[in-house]
Amino acid sequence: MEANEFTLNGKRYRLTRDQVIAAMRNQIPGRIQVHGVDIEGRYFPVKQVLAQALQVPRSEFISTRAVELLRKVGLRVVDTDMNGQIEPARELGSSSATSGELRVRKAALELAVLHLSSSDGPVDSKAVLDLAERFQSWLASS
Repeated sequence: MEANEFTLNGKRYRLTRDQVIAAMRNQIPGRIQVHGVDIEGRYFPVKQVLAQALQVPRSEFISTRAVELLRKVGLRVVDTDMNGQIEPARELGSSSATSGELRVRKAALELAVLHLSSSDGPVDSKAVLDLAERFQSWLASS
């Protein structure tokens, strides 16, 4: 697969599948909250993988951006069930998401919008998505 070139926070990057796999070869998988990526049969949190491959802090991007970029280089990204367990048969973005999972995602987004719109000033879409991701992890773990 060819390299994926993209911009992240104003800086240009080039990412390949082989580069990602090499970066993760000696890493210990962290706790997967929502999205995981299969690296040679081991599952890692998507943010851990992208941060390690690019050598940038995890705070530089949100998990949905990591999902997008890792899928573009041909890696298999999976979702977790409500207990945080990997569901290897169901890739993220497939149509087999349960109605319960969709309700949790929707509720997380609604909570984020409600919370951020209660403050003064404009609502930043990145801030909404970041907060929604945290709400989703919290809702899924409760």
